[in-house]
Amino acid sequence: MKRTEQILAFKDDDLSGTPTDEFQSLLQELRTHQIELELQNEELLRTQVELLESRDRYANLYNSAPGGYVTVNSKGMVIEANLTLVEMLHFDKNDLLNYPFSACIFFDDQDTYYSLRHLILASRNKQGSEIRLQKKSGAHFWVRIDGDLVGGAEQETDEIQFVIKDISARKQVEEKLASEQEKLNVTLQSIEDGVVTTDTQGTIILLNRIAEKLTGWSQDEAIGRFLQDVFNIININNRQPVGSLLDNVLKSGMNADSDSPMVLIAKDGKEQIVAESCAPVRDKKGNIIGFVWVFRDITEKHKMQQELIKTKKLESVGVLAGGIAHDFNNILASILGNIDLAEYFLKPDEEKVHKLLKQAKKASLRAKDLTYQLLTFSKGGEPVKKIASIAEVIKESSSFVLQGSNVKCEYHFPADLWPVEIDTGQMSQVIQNLIFNAIHAMPEGGIITIDCENISDAGNLKLPIDKGRYVRISIQDSGVGIPAEQLDKIFDPYFTTKKKGSGLGLAIAHSIIRQHDGHIAVDSQQGKGTTVAIYLAASVDQQIDKQDLPESLQTGGKKRVLFMDDEAMVREMASEMLTHMEYEVVLAKDGTEALAIYQENREAGNPFDFVIVDLTIPGGIGGVETTRKLLAADPLAKVIVTSGYSNDPVMSNYEDYGFVGVINKPFRLNELCAVIHNVLEDSTAL
Repeated sequence: MKRTEQILAFKDDDLSGTPTDEFQSLLQELRTHQIELELQNEELLRTQVELLESRDRYANLYNSAPGGYVTVNSKGMVIEANLTLVEMLHFDKNDLLNYPFSACIFFDDQDTYYSLRHLILASRNKQGSEIRLQKKSGAHFWVRIDGDLVGGAEQETDEIQFVIKDISARKQVEEKLASEQEKLNVTLQSIEDGVVTTDTQGTIILLNRIAEKLTGWSQDEAIGRFLQDVFNIININNRQPVGSLLDNVLKSGMNADSDSPMVLIAKDGKEQIVAESCAPVRDKKGNIIGFVWVFRDITEKHKMQQELIKTKKLESVGVLAGGIAHDFNNILASILGNIDLAEYFLKPDEEKVHKLLKQAKKASLRAKDLTYQLLTFSKGGEPVKKIASIAEVIKESSSFVLQGSNVKCEYHFPADLWPVEIDTGQMSQVIQNLIFNAIHAMPEGGIITIDCENISDAGNLKLPIDKGRYVRISIQDSGVGIPAEQLDKIFDPYFTTKKKGSGLGLAIAHSIIRQHDGHIAVDSQQGKGTTVAIYLAASVDQQIDKQDLPESLQTGGKKRVLFMDDEAMVREMASEMLTHMEYEVVLAKDGTEALAIYQENREAGNPFDFVIVDLTIPGGIGGVETTRKLLAADPLAKVIVTSGYSNDPVMSNYEDYGFVGVINKPFRLNELCAVIHNVLEDSTAL
C-alpha cells in the first residue's frame, strides 16, 4: 500500500518527460498487486459459493434424514428441528420452533424425558432411552431418543441435540412377542404337569408352577442352573441315580420317555413318583435350540396300580390255595371227626391213648386253622357280616394275643364311634395278625397305640375306596420298622422277615379287608416303628347285632337224616358222628342219588327230618341244584349246606339259596350237633 501511495505522490510535471525507472517499477508493482487482489476476490467468491452449496447440501441431508433431529436450549425450547421430525409429529415447522419439546412427549413418559435431559447435562456425555412422542393429533408412538451436547462435551453450552428414531414397528413386534410369551406362560402355569425348558447345554430357562411345587425350587432359584442340579431323579427299584433324558434326546434328536416311573427327590427331601418325557425344541430351519422336559406326579396312580397288581397276584395264588384247602379240608374232616369219635368210645382209664388223641386233635385243629387261613387268603373268605362294634372286636382280639407278652395296648376310641358291618371272626383274625406283628417288632417290649376315628367322607382321602362314611383304625408300634425296599412286598403271600412264620398274616389281612370293601395301608420307617391304617365302611344301621348260642346240645332220638358228599371217607365219618348222636343216617354220593333216595323214602311214608348236602360235587349235581329240586318237590324240606370252600358266597348267604343251616369243613362233633340242634329247634318253634 505504501508503494501505491508513492506512485500517487508523483506530480504531473513529474510525468511530462520520460517516466523514470523508479516510476516504472512502482507502476509494475501496482499492476501486479491489482491482479493479486482480483485473484483473491475470485477465490473468496468461489469459497462463498461452495460454502452456500455445502450448507444447502447439509440442510437437505438434515431435513431429509431418516431420523428426526431436534435441538433444544437450556430451557428445553426447540431452537431447531428437521423436517423428518416435523412430519413425525404432524406439526408445522414454524409452530414447532420456540415450542417446549416436553409437550411433544407422551404424558406417561415425560418423567423419563426429564431424567434423560438431566443425565446428559450432568454427565456431559451422550445418553439415550426409549419413550413415546405425541403427535399434534394426540396419537402417540414409540421412538429411540439419543441426546448429546451441541458441539460436544468440551463446549460451554447447555443446548442439546436429540436424534430420534421411530421404533413403532419394533415395539409392535416386541409387544406381540410379549403377548404370545404371556399366553404361553399362562398356558404353562395352568397345566397340571411340571414343565421345564432348557437351552442346548441343559441350563434351565423356565419352570412352571407345578414344576416349582414338585421340586421345591422357585423359578428364580432354578434359572441358570443345570437341570441335573435341580432335578434329583433316582430309580424306583434300586434307588440309584438315573441319567437325564436330555442325553437320549441329544443323541437321537427325537422325543424320549422314561421306560418306568422314577422317584423325584425335591429340595426338601420329599419324594414323589413321576413319569417324565423330553423333547427337542427346533427353530424354523430344524436346528435344536433347546429342550422341553415334562413330568407328572403319578404317586397316587402308581400306588393304585401296585395295589391292583398286588390284588391280582393274591387272586392268582388264591385260586391255587383255595383248591388245596378244599381237598385238605375233606381229609381233615375225616381225621378230626374220627378223633372226636375215638375219644367218645375210649374208656376213661386209657389215659395214654387219650393223651395221644388229644395231641392228634391239637395238630388237626392247627391244620384246620392253617386251612382256614388259606381259604381266607384265597378270596378273603366270603364274610358273614353283621353289625358290630369294632372297638369290642379290637379289645377282645388284641387282649388274646397280648397274653404273656411284655407289650401293652393303649386304646383311643371316641364315645360316638360308628358301628361297622363285618365278619367278626375274620376281623378278629386281622387284628390278631397285626398285633402279633407289632409284638414281634418290639422284642424288648413297648406300647401299641390303637386309635379309631370316624371319617365323614373318604372321597377326600384319595384312597381306592368308595366315597362315604368310614371308620379308620390306626395300629401303631415303636418297633424296628420295615426297610423301604421291603414295603412293597409285605402283602405278598409267604413273604416274612420272621425266622418262624408262614408269611400269610398280612396277605390274609389284606384279603379280608378287601372283601369288606375296605382299605389297608402300611407306613413304616426303619428304626422308628410302623403304623397300619384300616378303613372300614360305617354301617347305615346303628343297631349292633347280638347272637345267643344254645346253652345245651341234644341228641337226635329217632330222627332221620340224609347225608350227601362225594368223598367216601367224609360220608363214613359223618355217618359215624350222626349215628353216635342217635340219628338214623342214609348216605348219598351226589345230588342225583340224593334226590332219588329222598323221593323214594317220602313216597314210602318214611321221610327225612333234614338233609345235609355238600356244596360242590365235581362232575355231578351239587348242593345248590339238589336243594332247588328238593324244595320244588317238598317245600318243607330242611337242608343244611356244608363245604370245604368257606369262601364261597353261598356259605355266607346260604338262606338266599333255600338252606336252613350252614357248617364249614372240617367240622367237629359238637359243631355239627349245634348246627342240627339250631335247625330242628327253629322248625319246632314254627
